[in-house]
Amino acid sequence: MTTMESSKQRKYDLYLEPELKNAGVFTFIQTKPEKVHLAEIEVFAIEVKPSHWHTEREGSDVNKSCEVSHLPDSATLAWERDREPTANTTLIYNNTAHIIIHSVDQHSEGTYDCTLRRNGALIFRVPKLELKVTKGTFVTHRTLYRGSMNSSEAVLICHSLISYTNASWSWAPVSETQAILVASAGKCKNAAISMEMDKERVSSDIYDGSKFPLKISVKFGDSGMYTCIYERDRMAEKNLVPIQGKQEATEVFIQSQSQQSPLVVCPGISQLEQVPLHPTLPIKQGWSTETVVRVVIVALATLGMLLVLRWYWSWTRLQVNLSQPSLRSDQSSKALQDQCNGIGTPREWNDPCADAKS
Repeated sequence: MTTMESSKQRKYDLYLEPELKNAGVFTFIQTKPEKVHLAEIEVFAIEVKPSHWHTEREGSDVNKSCEVSHLPDSATLAWERDREPTANTTLIYNNTAHIIIHSVDQHSEGTYDCTLRRNGALIFRVPKLELKVTKGTFVTHRTLYRGSMNSSEAVLICHSLISYTNASWSWAPVSETQAILVASAGKCKNAAISMEMDKERVSSDIYDGSKFPLKISVKFGDSGMYTCIYERDRMAEKNLVPIQGKQEATEVFIQSQSQQSPLVVCPGISQLEQVPLHPTLPIKQGWSTETVVRVVIVALATLGMLLVLRWYWSWTRLQVNLSQPSLRSDQSSKALQDQCNGIGTPREWNDPCADAKS
């Protein structure tokens, strides 16, 4: 909503609601006695989504966006954490700065600001956006998107608030039905990586009885469900989805605030590319027994109706022929005689009177 007030002192004030749609260039014009441009003011608006930050679960991926109404060439939009730049986790697309934090934990907590600067000078700041993380991953299920072209590292966090004697990670690949043991460890011991895994790409820290993170240098074939088990308790599930881009760049998962589909942005690529969230294997389609029976019944019923109609048509023609035999015979003879005498035009190229004339 926009309102304007004027006073006897010739002051003209314009009041704008703090909304992104109200941003733009406003021009103050004198209309009489002649048209004169007196002033021009550009109003910037910044919108942060989500506007209220809720507490995040440990081990999940977090994405926040900051959009400015207009971003001039000399201006920059950026995220800062505790007044320090966060270039490694910030992606700029159009007039929006996305901050993407992978596998958040207590080290990710802090105060985040969205800043707008022109020629290095601070113009505006959206301050005191507090990120808090709940400790522990008990019975959590998370989907993690990671780039596979540069073998980006995925850290699968498994954390219990109480101590357990042993822990393990298993992997159920998308193309397989049986889970594979990835790593296991006893309390205060180094993790034992399975022989089926590439030990140069898969590793883990010492299991301290509480935390057992799994680190993977991601390749495209690493997709599937990773499950962390502490003794007999399911502590965490991570659905790892590697993204393969058009160039050797690290793809960043951005959850769109206005759509259900995720967006994958490849730094260095000019276009935004949309991919499925949950890729699935193709399913062979077939007819059920009930469907086959119904199709057979319909086919037989249709065939029966056609046979009845054909019999009825044949019977009707027979009755007509029996009721008017002399008329049809006289008409046929007369038509043939007329054609032989040259009256009328034959319907066929062949002369039906050739034998009679000879």
